[in-house]
This record gives sequence, structure tokens and C-alpha cells, in this order.
Amino acid sequence: EELAGEESEEQEHTHQHNVQQVVDVLAEHDDNVRYYQAEFYRFIEMIAEEKLKLFDYRASEEYNIKKLMFRQYEKKPLSYYRMSRVRDSVVLILDNSGSMQWWAKNLQILAGLALARRDVEVYIAPNGHIVEKILPGWGTVKVSHDAVMKALKGRKIIYVGDFDGANTPVELSFNNDVIWVCPESRYRRFRSHDWVDYDEEDFRGAFLRVYDLDEMFHAFRRLLSYQHFGRVWIDLHED
Repeated sequence: EELAGEESEEQEHTHQHNVQQVVDVLAEHDDNVRYYQAEFYRFIEMIAEEKLKLFDYRASEEYNIKKLMFRQYEKKPLSYYRMSRVRDSVVLILDNSGSMQWWAKNLQILAGLALARRDVEVYIAPNGHIVEKILPGWGTVKVSHDAVMKALKGRKIIYVGDFDGANTPVELSFNNDVIWVCPESRYRRFRSHDWVDYDEEDFRGAFLRVYDLDEMFHAFRRLLSYQHFGRVWIDLHED
């Protein structure tokens, strides 16, 4: 609460985003995350769109039927024609500012699970301002918020953050499929927060108000029951 208060006071005086990173999302944690891993990976695979006609020759989940038709001419072994479809990568954006410190362990778990996969891009965005991209095995690299926002078009995005950075998931939802995991307990409505420039109807993605990972995965399972994720509102704390 003290960090969030200081953060709010600072921004009111400067009229600029406070991009101080308080939570180290790459820090080690002791929790057993096997259950979360299974749930998270299942959800990623369900929402990731397959890129038609593109195949990953390092895997062998199915036959490439079109190439298999030429086997009689190529005389290659049957195993040569088994491969895996390539999926679009999912984007994970994490707000690690002071107001999200109570979610520090959850952010670390999500970052660790995402970085263990090849199909998830992870960005760090304190108060919704994208400042770094995490490269597995290399660490972080500085990025431009405006450049990333402009480059993200037609993507599946999971944004994790409270109302301090609300403008970012709302703006991303104009051109992407956005799932906003929102552990916001201070405000009920977007406009109740002085920093938010949009109303609820401006957000075109799926809004999930949850306070822990168990609630997040419960909301994920509910979300998968919808045919489309656009303008879906799941508030587990509406009362």
C-alpha cells in the first residue's frame, strides 16, 4: 500500500508514467508449480492459432499429407513426412510495478512457465509501460513502448496488471485478442482511477478480475467455454 501510494503521488505530480520495476519476475521461488504448469500450458495451446501450411520439422505430431503424396517419387522413409504444425506465439505482458508487489510470486511463476516454452514472448511493463523483453537464456533487452505497441497486430496477448496500466490492455485490444488478467482490488470502474483514459465499453478483449492463480485458471476455464473472447467480462469479485 505504501509503494502504491508513493507511486500514485509521484505520477500525479509528474503527469508521467512511473516505470520503476519493483518485482523481479526472474527471481527464484520455492513453490511447486507442476499443477500450474499443466493448466497454463493447456490454456496457451488452446488459444494459440495454428499457422496453416507451416510445419516444424523438429517435431513429429502428424503427417504432412501434401508432402506424403510425393513419397513414391522421393523414396524417403515414412518418418520423414511426420512433423508438427507451427503455432503463433502468444504474448505475455507483466506489470511489475509497486502496486503489483502483492502478486510478485504469481508474476515470477507465470514468467518462469512462459519462458520454458518456445511459443510465448514475455515483456515487462511497469504500470503498463513496456520497457523490456525477456530473452530465454540471455536476460532482458530494452524495448520502446511505442514501437512494441505499434508492432503488435493480430496477436493473442495475455496482459497481467491492475488499473495503473489500464490504458495499455485497452489500446492493445483495438488490434489484438487481449486477455486481461486483472488483480485490481482498489477500484471497481476504470474511470475511478485518475490514470485511465477509457471506459469499460472501450475494452474489446476478455477481462478477468482475479486475486490469485487458482482464480486465474478458474477464469481461464470459463473463458474457454466462449466461442469468442471479445468483450467477455469475468469478475470473480463483483460483489
